[in-house]
Amino acid sequence: MTLDEQIALYAIGALDERERAEFERQLAASPELRARVAEARAAAMAMMLAVEPVAPSPALKQKVMARIPPQPAESPKPKASGRSDWLRYLFGGAALAFASLALVLGVGLLNTQSQLVQQRAYNAQLQAQLQDVNAQLALARERTAQLERELSDAQSRLAQAEQQIAAAQTDAGQARAELAAAQAEVARVQEALAIAESELGVLSQRDVRVAKIPAFKDDFKQGALSVFYAPDAETALITAHNLPPLSPDQTYQVWLIKGDLRLPSEIFNTAPDGTGRLIVKSDEPFSAFDKIGITIEPAGGRPTPNPDGPIFLGPLG
Repeated sequence: MTLDEQIALYAIGALDERERAEFERQLAASPELRARVAEARAAAMAMMLAVEPVAPSPALKQKVMARIPPQPAESPKPKASGRSDWLRYLFGGAALAFASLALVLGVGLLNTQSQLVQQRAYNAQLQAQLQDVNAQLALARERTAQLERELSDAQSRLAQAEQQIAAAQTDAGQARAELAAAQAEVARVQEALAIAESELGVLSQRDVRVAKIPAFKDDFKQGALSVFYAPDAETALITAHNLPPLSPDQTYQVWLIKGDLRLPSEIFNTAPDGTGRLIVKSDEPFSAFDKIGITIEPAGGRPTPNPDGPIFLGPLG
């Protein structure tokens, strides 16, 4: 017999003397057991009061009477009136039905109480798990907030770095432009220096002479052309003044003349103010040439003079 069944049978007084004595020893030593017995008695009483009185079935009456030991014969008593027999039958059957019902419902109640205890334990476990999950969720939220702060800081630092990079790129672009301009200026100065050194080399030659070459055509009378040379040198300097600048498809070309032979030489153009300077080189000393001339030719020059002839022409020496 299980403990739940013992509690239910004890609550309705259905244990025999030996079982009751053994159960009461357990009862005396366990406050929890006493509390469960009190709950079982209260439940049984509530069930009994909630059930309408009914007459027991003949089969139930036979089963209950079979468990009752035979009683000694008694002297016949005067028969009660019909009403009294009916009341004894009614209350006796009802009591027996209530006892049986209480036994069944009490056992069911104890089973239900056991299930409730188990359910409470299960609910306690769920509550503990829920608290653990909430704690983990709180930690996760705190970590998420920390990561969001770190991300915001990283984004701010990245934005600052990007601004610094943009500023550095701007500075680098400006520095590159300044460097390119400086390099161009250096190249221009170096070129000018090289030209000046070449001109100085010509002017520093021994026995340097200057020849003024007159305009050969009236349209260029306002111009002036000078040739600085040494008779034994193969390099000369020509300077021009008041020569109008030509269009991009034209150029001035120098001719070294020896007898009827006209040798093509350097080409040049003048600055917007009409000035120009150039170094002229030949394969022979300038004393070998009779004259020097200037023509207007297509851009890039040509191997033979323009049929229209020179615009400047004059002797050397």
